[in-house]
Amino acid sequence: MANKANIMVAWPDRKLSPNYGDRGRYQKTRLRAEQRAAAKEDCSWWIDADWQAFTGSARMTVTFYPKDRRRRDLDNLFSMIKHAIDGVCETLGIDDSQLHPVVLDFGEPNPYKPYIEVEIVEAEGVDPFYGKVNREYVPTGNPAGRPRIKSEKVEERIEKVLLETPYASSNEIWRKVGGNRNKTLTAIRNLRGK
Repeated sequence: MANKANIMVAWPDRKLSPNYGDRGRYQKTRLRAEQRAAAKEDCSWWIDADWQAFTGSARMTVTFYPKDRRRRDLDNLFSMIKHAIDGVCETLGIDDSQLHPVVLDFGEPNPYKPYIEVEIVEAEGVDPFYGKVNREYVPTGNPAGRPRIKSEKVEERIEKVLLETPYASSNEIWRKVGGNRNKTLTAIRNLRGK
């Protein structure tokens, strides 16, 4: 059974919004630290007893329950709770780089006490983005988000892709294989030259 954590986090202070400007820069630092500490405390209350830290990826769903139906940007709200997410991940014993995909949504307004619900579920079996078993991958910091595979060399992966789609362009092959773009394209040229 997959690890699953459902955590309720307090609604963030509006001063943490990126649109708030540079006013109160030092106050923002204090608010971020307070938000992180509060999220760690909230997480310790909401976490299940059978939760275990893991090394694979996890799906995170963040649902915002605001005070009213005013228009709000999801990207601003998500940046406002960045430190709360860090506190939750620290308490759960996972790295926030493991959280993909991230789903953001609005729930019904709660005029009495606005809050945020964070659900983290360990991905089991097939990863919805990469189509492979989750544990074969090592997450990387590359901007495209393509993971590197531990066991195979780049040339072996390219040969597999070429067998599946022999007329694929070099860029299509690189997208399927991942890794360093220049090294992959050089390896593709070398293999096609054989």
